[in-house]
Amino acid sequence: MSAGAPESLMRPRGGPRNYRRFLKPGPIVVASGLIAFAAWFVYGRDGLWERHKLAVRYELQAAQIAGLQQEKVELERYLSDLTAKEPAAMEQAARNYHMVAPGELIYEVKVQEPQPPQ
Repeated sequence: MSAGAPESLMRPRGGPRNYRRFLKPGPIVVASGLIAFAAWFVYGRDGLWERHKLAVRYELQAAQIAGLQQEKVELERYLSDLTAKEPAAMEQAARNYHMVAPGELIYEVKVQEPQPPQ
């Protein structure tokens, strides 16, 4: 080859590659910046991981609230039956609080105030 030949003719095709361009600071800074941004976006304050944890917590609390509301409705019905002095509710309350053993009868005892003598 002559001294005046273009450089592209002197360079072999498919030969060893020059990887020095990847070692320059520009691509390293950009890549590390992208990695840092991705880590912040996922794990940072108010990131995707925090949002996921809050969503799971929200679902658990919603299920807990639904269960407590159902229990509240049942207790309100039970209380209204007790205040109405319904016999079945009174018997159920006595059995729940172990005031009566299974198989025992429940009697309602009404006490009258003694009348003062006239």
